[in-house]
Amino acid sequence: MPYQRHFESWFEENDIDWVCAVNMTLSDAVPVTMALHRAAEQRWGSGRPGGVLFWDHDLLSSYAVHENDERVYPLRPNEFTLVPQAVPWHVWAIVSDVLLPETRLYPIDLRPLVVPNILPLLSRQDIPIQGPSIVSSFLLGIDVMDGVRAGRPILLCPNRIFPVKGIEISIRVLAAIKGVSIKRGLAVPYLLIFGDPEEDPGYAAELHLVAHESRLTDDIRFLGGVPLCSGVKGTRVMLDEKDLLQLAAATHGGVVYTPNTANLESVGLGPALASIADLPRLVSKFNALDQVYGDGLNVIRLDVSSPNGFDVAARCLVDWMVASMKGSVPTSQQKAWLDVVLQNKGLMKKKFPMKPWKDLLLRLAAWLKGFPQ
Repeated sequence: MPYQRHFESWFEENDIDWVCAVNMTLSDAVPVTMALHRAAEQRWGSGRPGGVLFWDHDLLSSYAVHENDERVYPLRPNEFTLVPQAVPWHVWAIVSDVLLPETRLYPIDLRPLVVPNILPLLSRQDIPIQGPSIVSSFLLGIDVMDGVRAGRPILLCPNRIFPVKGIEISIRVLAAIKGVSIKRGLAVPYLLIFGDPEEDPGYAAELHLVAHESRLTDDIRFLGGVPLCSGVKGTRVMLDEKDLLQLAAATHGGVVYTPNTANLESVGLGPALASIADLPRLVSKFNALDQVYGDGLNVIRLDVSSPNGFDVAARCLVDWMVASMKGSVPTSQQKAWLDVVLQNKGLMKKKFPMKPWKDLLLRLAAWLKGFPQ
């Protein structure tokens, strides 16, 4: 198998100790997953320390993606879906304890660890918008430099181009925000969508149509993906997640996160990313919002079923965006906004601690030194 040979060569050439396989217990690309399992057994099955860490964000039943009114994934593993096993070279982890009950439906003896996402660490320095920098080059490259320097905020839509992410809802939110902003004499925000239209050209075409019909074409940018580190990719300057969050904060913008399917997000990091960057955040309803974040999260909830839901949410988000500007609102409103910021930051430290990852990495390192897992 070419995939297996690729993995075996890659392991050997790079002297791999541990591989982190993200969401590879889903039934996508089964030949690749099978090749990984076989190559891993070939390398570590005879007792060599190391192996594969399967880190799952989604599990088969709860990841209820549908196409043409049919489920994409089976409800539980079958003979075609390889899953981690109770062998020394497999470690299984999931991102949330909300997924734990479903793991018991998997026909395996191995039990997973709960290892949540780690949120980015943001610099305390303000990101430069004026003057030459990689940020100004980025703004120039997506043709928003003049608008941002004239005071237009940046809203982030941290999603790839995937229908269940509900980006069409985010565009409708922008339309409502634009209306509110114009009525109040405020600058109209830009909406930066993280994904690349080439991920799903059909869905992207639908989004372009929604933007056109809403007269928002000039207010929206598709970023074509977000790199791990800011830099020049080919001929384009691209910013990473951290810099985009800080850019939104520097422009007194926010985050819009609007899944259109309630039971697909196992965590939904949009509210968390907004919280660590002190950004206002607007979200549609999804199950993990309450299951993972709980009642302590301060967030504007969009009611898509209400006739005036978009206008109400847009007014609230604009209120928060204005409150985030020092000196722009009365002291009482400024204090209320700071209370929201501090409460959300404290909640993120509890919900996304670093200790589980630290403990896991130390455990994997100890295994390499000959200590049992």
